Amino acid sequence: MTSFSEAIEVDHRHVEAANWDDIYIVGDPHGCRAELDELCDAIGLSDDDLLVFVGDLVRKGPDSKGVVGRVRSAPNMQTVRGNNEEKTPAGRQNPTRAHR
Repeated sequence: MTSFSEAIEVDHRHVEAANWDDIYIVGDPHGCRAELDELCDAIGLSDDDLLVFVGDLVRKGPDSKGVVGRVRSAPNMQTVRGNNEEKTPAGRQNPTRAHR
């Protein structure tokens, strides 16, 4: 019998909290790029802060491509892949890479 961890290949990352001034955790931007930009401005996100998304960058909003592009290009943004990413062919690839 195959265990769950053997059946699914998972990319694990460890975040060193000491490497960041502040760490923000955000859920489900769902393709809302304008609102994501507003959030980053409102919290004063700097290059020394980490923004972690806990799922669902894509699908319901008008600019999924913009959200994924912003997260992929930002060295201070990481994401946990959500069920909506799993439903899209491009989302089956990890939208971010390890940083710091």
